[in-house]
Amino acid sequence: MFQAPGVWMLSGCLGVHASVGALGSFSAPSDQAGGGSWVRFSNGTGPGRIVVRRNFELRCALVADLIPSPIVEGPLMRYGYAMCMRILAWVLLSGCGLPNLPPQPSDPVAAAPASPVVPAIDLPGDGLKLGFAARPARGARMETPVDAVAEVVMEVQPEDWAGVPLGAPAVGHGAGGAVALTYVGLTKISLGCDGGVEGDWARFDAAAPVPEGPVLVERAGGASYAGETIVAGAGRHWSLGALGTVSTASTGSSTAQVTIAPVNGTPVTRDFTKGVMDGYAGKPGFDLSDPDEIFLPTPVVALRAPDGSGRVILQWRSFEGIHYEVFALGATSAREGESYLSWCAF
Repeated sequence: MFQAPGVWMLSGCLGVHASVGALGSFSAPSDQAGGGSWVRFSNGTGPGRIVVRRNFELRCALVADLIPSPIVEGPLMRYGYAMCMRILAWVLLSGCGLPNLPPQPSDPVAAAPASPVVPAIDLPGDGLKLGFAARPARGARMETPVDAVAEVVMEVQPEDWAGVPLGAPAVGHGAGGAVALTYVGLTKISLGCDGGVEGDWARFDAAAPVPEGPVLVERAGGASYAGETIVAGAGRHWSLGALGTVSTASTGSSTAQVTIAPVNGTPVTRDFTKGVMDGYAGKPGFDLSDPDEIFLPTPVVALRAPDGSGRVILQWRSFEGIHYEVFALGATSAREGESYLSWCAF
């Protein structure tokens, strides 16, 4: 593409003047006053022009000041315009480019304001903060909370969370290991086989669904854990991968002791007693061979830190709800706390 003084050249296939046989002829003068360049054509019946505006608009128009008004108002005007459209199509299809018009600045587009970064904060409330993976509909586990928005929810006291800003980061530790969470507000959720009791829950977003089950929710930037695969062995014995083992032994007809033995650290034990309840049709004593035995725990989450320490979450059922206990494993292993979800009578 080149531009001769005072003349717009069209991609080398049209010069200052060109003939296209029956279509007519072209000439390409400058059109500074019109705010663009144009290519004049004539086919002997009515002159017209293809206007190439500086904003790259292409259109056909008759040159009204060169045609007598009776012709402009008559059928030749329509014929001249049709010829212009045919010529414009020929120009485009024959490989001619647009005139070498100077670039025009684009309209400034206001950039979207950046979302404010909410710093990590200490999560409110006392004690263990145990949430649960949520699903938009009932999940594979009967106790999985249903929420259409969040990946993780945690029952809270709403007055404690009144000052927590939306977007506050947190970290969740569940069966899949550590996951980044973002606080997105409070909601009401009901649990239970018969609708249960409505409670207040904090909602957290994650980049992807979290495996069903309990999720420890902690301040962002805290300890990082990798999830260990839990493998059931003979009896009530489980391997926690590189973290350690969990085993259950009978200590009486209705008592048992659970031992959590980390590979690195001291073991911790917990005693369990089978309760009694009117209307319960099961055996009065423990049956360690029954995987669904009530009041006996099963490990559901095993988390291992890079230094070999870790945490284990045990789940067990009582007559009217589900219990979750968290144990910290390391140089001084200990039970951290318990969370309870009321469900209904078994």
